[in-house]
Amino acid sequence: MVKHEFADLNSGRIPASRFFEPVLESLEDIVAYTAPQGKRVLSVAAFGFPLAFLSEGAKEVLSFDVDYSKIAWNHFLRASILTLNYEENSDFFRHEMSPSGLERIKEKVRKLIPDEYSKEALKYVFIFNLGCSHLKDRITQFYPHIRDKTTYERVKETANNGGWEISQDELLKLLEGVEISQKGRQFDVMYVSSIRNWVLDARYKNNVQWFEKDYDRKLGKLASSLLNEGGVFYETLISEQGFPRVKISPRLYRGFDIQEYPSQDVNSKSVIIVGKKLSVSEPAPYNNSCRAIEHNK
Repeated sequence: MVKHEFADLNSGRIPASRFFEPVLESLEDIVAYTAPQGKRVLSVAAFGFPLAFLSEGAKEVLSFDVDYSKIAWNHFLRASILTLNYEENSDFFRHEMSPSGLERIKEKVRKLIPDEYSKEALKYVFIFNLGCSHLKDRITQFYPHIRDKTTYERVKETANNGGWEISQDELLKLLEGVEISQKGRQFDVMYVSSIRNWVLDARYKNNVQWFEKDYDRKLGKLASSLLNEGGVFYETLISEQGFPRVKISPRLYRGFDIQEYPSQDVNSKSVIIVGKKLSVSEPAPYNNSCRAIEHNK
């Protein structure tokens, strides 16, 4: 597997506190606007976003990321749920453990982590447990699968039934592959975080016309094709200084009712964009609120 250029936590480019928790996004927002219970979800993997959907009763989650390290961490998360009981998993996330205790966890989860991710995933056992004590008092905000035993057992059952898939892939390529293979798969939720604007910034140097023609038009068509009627396309326009904030456009995301919402977090300046896939009988709403591009002031 190819490591993403910004992936290595040991490089110092990603502080531990940012690697193991959501950055400029709220899980409460995501759950509120996607209502994932009983739904098929496509989700960015990142620090562990799939757990928010699984903890709220999602039927199936296909998670993805280009970042090798994030995929490795997600493999550890899934393996820990499959192999550890609630008390063991909760203890790992809530309390600093002895080196021998952490070694026992490593041995239990190792067999369920793919070989190409095993070394990377297992190093995070120590990095997280011994280096993220500042997260412990808020841990269920970020890792809701351990908030209580009932939730944990529900997530465990879904994972045991193959309901949490993990793929190291780029969003557009992943969806193109899903569309080609089909296998009857449609999604009820597509949670893409700030990926579109990350791609605009990193790959297209903020050239909106080039981005729309080469990337966003294709993504809009795939979203329309692969989302069920009433399904939700959810993205976040993050508030990081200088980062582009281009929302999905009715011109490119045809058949969507696109709405903009503030975060429920009063301290957040991020903006939530929700595109609801309309049924064939529903008229497309008039929407003139779409701006070409907006940068943070």
